[in-house]
Amino acid sequence: MLEDREINLGDQKEMDNLQSETDSLAHERVKSVQANTVTLTQCGVEEIHADSVDAQECGIRHVQAQSLQLMDGGILFADANTLDVKDAGVGFVRAETANISAPALVVMSQAAQVNDTKVGLLAAREVHSETIHTAVLLAGKVNGNVETAVDRRSMALFGVAFGVTLGLVINLYRLIDSKR
Repeated sequence: MLEDREINLGDQKEMDNLQSETDSLAHERVKSVQANTVTLTQCGVEEIHADSVDAQECGIRHVQAQSLQLMDGGILFADANTLDVKDAGVGFVRAETANISAPALVVMSQAAQVNDTKVGLLAAREVHSETIHTAVLLAGKVNGNVETAVDRRSMALFGVAFGVTLGLVINLYRLIDSKR
C-alpha cells in the first residue's frame, strides 16, 4: 500500500517519480506522479496517474485521473472522467464530462459544457454553451449558440464539390491522354 505523505523537498527542485496516497507539490519539476490525490501549484509534471488532480499554474504533459481541475496552466493530453478547466490551455481532452472555459485543440466527451471559448475540434454526444467558436463540431445534441467553421452540411457540400472536381479533372486527363 502507498504511504500517506505530503512532499516537501526544500531546495530540491527536480524529481523523477513520486508514489503516495496524497501528493502536494509547489514550485517543482516532476517526471511522474502516482497518487490518489494530487495538489499542484506552479509545477511542471510530465505524467500523472491519480484519482483526483487539482492544479494551479502548472504545465502537465499527460494526466489520467477520475477528477481533474486545472486553473491558469496547460495540459497537453488529459484523460479524465470529470474535467474542469479555467483560464488554461488544453491540447487533447478525453472526458465523460468536460467543463471548459479555456482554449482547447481537441475535446472528445459524452457531455461538454463550453463557456465562451475556442475549440478546434469538439466531438461530444451533448454540448451546452452560451457561445462557442469551433472549427469542427460533431455533436448529437447542441444547446446554445455555436459558431463553426465546418459543420455537417459544410462537410457534405465540400465532399460533393471535391468529388465533382476530382471527376472533372480525371475525365479531362483521360480526354487529353486519348488524343495523343
